[in-house]
Formats: sequence, structure tokens, C-alpha cells
Amino acid sequence: MSKEFFIHGWLKRHPIIYMLSHMVIMPVFDIYATACDWLMAGAAPPRG
Repeated sequence: MSKEFFIHGWLKRHPIIYMLSHMVIMPVFDIYATACDWLMAGAAPPRG
């Protein structure tokens, strides 16, 4: 993520911010990957 945000030095000095940013970004990637898997399988997401 340091390369994506172009603030490598700042993220190294603030590890809590680095960790919290991962806690926000990683579920987004997981939801996207799951949606793509459902789309390829022709399935619908569970109701409710």
C-alpha cells in the first residue's frame, strides 16, 4: 500500500494508520472478489 499511496516514509512512521488502512481496504477487495466469483458461477447473492 505504500507504493499505491506514494507515502512510504510516512506510513513507516505511522504503523497504526497503515494497519487501519488495511482493515478498510481488504474487505472491499474481498467483497469484489466474491461478487466476481458469483458472477462467473451464474449464482445470485444470498437473500437477506
